Amino acid sequence: MNTLVRFLHRSLWLCAGLALSFSLVACKKKGEAGAGTAGTEPPPEQPKEEPPVEIKVNWQVGKKLVVRSELLQEMEVSNPNFPTPMKMDSLMSRDLSVAVLKDREGGGRELEVEILAYKTESKAAGRLTGIFDSKSDPKSDITNRNSAPLRKLIGVKLKYLTDPSGKVDRIEGAPELLTKLVTGAPATVQPGLRLMFSEESLKQLLPAATGLPEKPVKPTETWPFTTTTAIPPFGALSIEVTNTFKGMEDHAGRKCAAIDQTGTITMPARTGPAGATPPTIEEATVTGQTWFDPALGIIVESFGDMSFTFKGPVTTTVKAKAVTKLLQVSDLAGGGAQVIPGADTRMTAPPASASAPTGIAAEGVARPPQAMKLDGAAPARK
Repeated sequence: MNTLVRFLHRSLWLCAGLALSFSLVACKKKGEAGAGTAGTEPPPEQPKEEPPVEIKVNWQVGKKLVVRSELLQEMEVSNPNFPTPMKMDSLMSRDLSVAVLKDREGGGRELEVEILAYKTESKAAGRLTGIFDSKSDPKSDITNRNSAPLRKLIGVKLKYLTDPSGKVDRIEGAPELLTKLVTGAPATVQPGLRLMFSEESLKQLLPAATGLPEKPVKPTETWPFTTTTAIPPFGALSIEVTNTFKGMEDHAGRKCAAIDQTGTITMPARTGPAGATPPTIEEATVTGQTWFDPALGIIVESFGDMSFTFKGPVTTTVKAKAVTKLLQVSDLAGGGAQVIPGADTRMTAPPASASAPTGIAAEGVARPPQAMKLDGAAPARK
């Protein structure tokens, strides 16, 4: 019996139609009848296991990158003292060049970051309340009190010093930039400028070196990431994300590590005025997708969606989409620049009208329109 079992196991790929009740003699005779005519087929090849991939920021000396970051936020505020909710939309877009100048003593890199373009747009109740585009005629700045300080950003060069992991250690020139921006700005605008362009905020300009795995990973492997961020006027919020490495994919003309993110947002318990219900945060979720090029050591593109409802004296619902994309790679020493296919698209805020629809439109054809909606998902995995 053991001989029969072993024979069946060895021959199953040739005798798939044989019943287990066949005797050893019957199988033997069938094999003898075909002797000399049947060839020996190799067993089917097993799929090869993908090797671990190191997903680590690597600012390569001598390279110059152009990166675009965009943020669209929609907010709805319900106040019991008003009959209808107030809807507000804001859009921010900026283009940066990052020149990797040299190695730092002890590890890390020295980067020169230049702000190439900056755009903001805000609406309330579907009506345009402010707009600035650094590429527009400066004469139009008179319609926006934020325009004068924001135009000072263009052409500014800051020196970013990173640690060996690629994370920004400190920025040279940050205090001087903030002084330049607030000088002559309206008093009502200065607090916002100090928040948006503090050194800690400026560190967030670069594609993130945080949240990446500490060791090489294989497809389906996961790793956690937790951070605390201050989002006025809600205060400190804790974001906990689970990252999943989906495998290597061709994306924007490069071989990229595809990463999915899902997470939640929580808020430390707070106490309100006596007799009042403490503020809470509900329906808080974070999702995202990232494509990281291990050879280049940088994020090629990432999408992130965040939504939550803050309940306090008023109820505020927030939806936000953040997009980071690599537009161009070139050598500081000269030579042709490589433009990333399909990267030069932009978000646009909803049109300025009382019935403005919710969502983001995309200029260009890099992605289907539904991929850019606030309440939709990023491009589907292939």
